[in-house]
Amino acid sequence: MSIPLYVSAQKAYIWDPQHAATLRVTHHICGLATGTLPGVSQQNVFLGLPLVLMPEEVVLLLEQEICHLVHTPAAFRPPTHDEIARHTDARIHDIVELQALAERVIEDKKRAFAAKRERGKGKRAERRRDKQGAGEGEGEGEGEGEAKAGGEESLFAPPEDEAAAAAAAAAAVGPTDNAPCQPPPTTTISTQPYFTTVPAHPYPSLHPWFDPCSASTTYTSLRSAREAGVWTYPRTPLERARCATYRAVWSRGMYMGQGVKFGGEFLVYPGDPLRYHSHFVTTTLPTPDTPIRPLELVAWGRLGTATKKAHLVCCVDAERDGKEGEGEPEVQCYSLEWANFG
Repeated sequence: MSIPLYVSAQKAYIWDPQHAATLRVTHHICGLATGTLPGVSQQNVFLGLPLVLMPEEVVLLLEQEICHLVHTPAAFRPPTHDEIARHTDARIHDIVELQALAERVIEDKKRAFAAKRERGKGKRAERRRDKQGAGEGEGEGEGEGEAKAGGEESLFAPPEDEAAAAAAAAAAVGPTDNAPCQPPPTTTISTQPYFTTVPAHPYPSLHPWFDPCSASTTYTSLRSAREAGVWTYPRTPLERARCATYRAVWSRGMYMGQGVKFGGEFLVYPGDPLRYHSHFVTTTLPTPDTPIRPLELVAWGRLGTATKKAHLVCCVDAERDGKEGEGEPEVQCYSLEWANFG
């Protein structure tokens, strides 16, 4: 089954976790996780859906007929008044349930806090009675020691007026006698699932005015998507050469990632990036006669060695067919490493 790539503003997104897993495990396409929580917008460690695909990945998936493009803005139609009313009622119902749950959680915390204070007051009173009973049968010196201990305890015990105020507050939110506190309701914050799915992307089951399967919004080839203005990559010889480089390295069973942070175009992994470090950083030459300055060779070699990688210079010859198939340009790769003299 073809996997939908939702395109908006010339960027392709993956929203379904099963589709993301299929691309990663079966087709060696990882993408870049960009999803974050609204309240922690600056986090950059544990990101999630959606996945943003590199344009070279999108071109490859379309050429291999693994995916198709869905023009997301065009997949929406104006909703009817009945659909708007039902959607609004469902949202209001969810908000009311969340508010009721929050109120129950607050009441549970108040009751637990009041019960804890009552238990602490009972323990302090029991310790006082034990000390008073032990002090009645002891001598005067021991009585002075007990008074000193009682004075130390009074430093940490609340004054009588504060204890009375705390008892009044506990009576307002909890039981009025010394009976044990009633167990909290079965629906508490601890019984809620730890992970909650946030519907960030519309689905036909939740949003009937969203139709991603319409023939007018789906594109199965680069040509049709380019004619509609939905996807225009690649446009220049350099972009076409980068697509050829990605295809040539990917066809050898490698995983590919973005290499901007390491001074190149792609990172090349021998396996899943979660298990392996990258071995190469690539730079693409669009033609065999593209000039290379000596300083560029030095920079590529030193940078690759400093990052514990080899720099892979990929030369694309569009006039010769490569091993990937007929009509595909030939790509020759040269590994560049910095070596000491002597």
